[in-house]
Amino acid sequence: MSQLKAEVLMTTSNDNRQPGSHMVDGDTSSFWSTTGMYPQEVLIGFKDATVTLTKLKTWSHGVRKLVVQASCETQPINFKAVLELELAEKPVSTPLQQETFQVNSTVGASIRFLKLIIQSGWEDFATIHNLVFEGEVEAEPQAPTPSKANAAPSALDAIEPRS
Repeated sequence: MSQLKAEVLMTTSNDNRQPGSHMVDGDTSSFWSTTGMYPQEVLIGFKDATVTLTKLKTWSHGVRKLVVQASCETQPINFKAVLELELAEKPVSTPLQQETFQVNSTVGASIRFLKLIIQSGWEDFATIHNLVFEGEVEAEPQAPTPSKANAAPSALDAIEPRS
């Protein structure tokens, strides 16, 4: 089992001071923040690889209900439930909710994308400081072939060049 390379592809709220990329930078002092309404969503990609997810670690603050969904498609569509979690409220003296979740190998297999949905929070705002995904890479990303012979025709192919 190894740490999987992930990237944040989209968030439903944005603050330039706390971008979504902070969730996967490995630094728990940086974070992504919701903007005051729920639900909020985060779309994660695995660098064009297909993975088997076995463990998810989160460092967050103020998250009450978290839903994790997975897509096995080449585009982020047709998500299926992986985890539904109710996180305990942490006292002010404990700044971060540190959680580790085991993922069943049946629902964690052949994943290309994850969607994290913060359904509700303990406060008006919630933050995610770090996400760590563990598992195995099933298939590495394929490098695009430079050959146009095998490429599907595009709308640009029908345009005649000017003389």
